[in-house]
Amino acid sequence: MKKGSYADQTFISGLETVYLQAQKLDDEQEALKARLQEKTTELDGVLEDLALKVSEGKKIVKLDLPKESWKEFGITDAR
Repeated sequence: MKKGSYADQTFISGLETVYLQAQKLDDEQEALKARLQEKTTELDGVLEDLALKVSEGKKIVKLDLPKESWKEFGITDAR
């Protein structure tokens, strides 16, 4: 476009198209962020449950087996 010329309909249509495309992509990105947050919360819950199960398993091994065999189960605690 030349200096001092007015925006013609082709320019305006192109601008609107790019604007709408950017807006659509932004909306999609925000939806993905929301789903990511949901999955992060879900994963945190599962990891918390896993940590409790591992802790419970360690207690069972420690109560039921002699200290010398704890290493087989990946337990390196002194007691």
